[in-house]
Amino acid sequence: MRRILLAVGQAATTLQTARQIRPWLRERDTSLTLMAVVDSSPLSPLSETKRTLEQVEAIFTDAAEKPGIIVRVAKEPAAEICRETSHNQYDLVAIGLRDRSQNQASIGSTCRQILNNCTVPLFIIPPTLHQGITPQILIVMDGESPAQPIADWMIAQCQAQKLNAILYAASLEQSAYLTGQMAKRQIRAQTVIHSGLSADNILALSQDRRVRWIVVPADVDRRNPSPIPLVHELLAKSSCPVLIQP
Repeated sequence: MRRILLAVGQAATTLQTARQIRPWLRERDTSLTLMAVVDSSPLSPLSETKRTLEQVEAIFTDAAEKPGIIVRVAKEPAAEICRETSHNQYDLVAIGLRDRSQNQASIGSTCRQILNNCTVPLFIIPPTLHQGITPQILIVMDGESPAQPIADWMIAQCQAQKLNAILYAASLEQSAYLTGQMAKRQIRAQTVIHSGLSADNILALSQDRRVRWIVVPADVDRRNPSPIPLVHELLAKSSCPVLIQP
């Protein structure tokens, strides 16, 4: 991963997200841009945004490269973030979800719009983080294997952070390519077969194995009959980070 965009919002969730991606910024070829979108209203808390940016910068004092900062004045943060990613070549957008205590089924309108319109991978951090302690990630597979850039990045992260992988696939054939590539790099990968995907069975497996984060395709629910998109439901319920592969 070479260029990461961190969406700056609510202070607590932004700082939590920054801490999650901090290990990636120690790599020499990785750069970070902090992007804050401030409402044009005269009541907009500019001082709070400035304070949050300063706190986030302090987290990355050991980064190979000092983060860049973008501040835009607009009423639609999701549109601005998607516009920035479409005009510049980012490899990942990191977002912290707001506190969902009032509505457990909601992921927020800004996150929903970014999910629907962003064309780069999204790394989304829940407001209440109960991250697994085992050195494993859960890769959900539905249909084709992960796209080559995402597969390469997952392998690189497993190597860099000494992580193992659990491949949640419909068959051994589906996971064969990724398992083979990981084996060549001495990454331990285990395939768990599913007979159909749902947010609940993905979360149950992630909690049982106490994984660090979940990787899921954005279109994983294309055959899901539920009126609630699987990815939305997963984000609304998950207590560990979720990487969404477009």
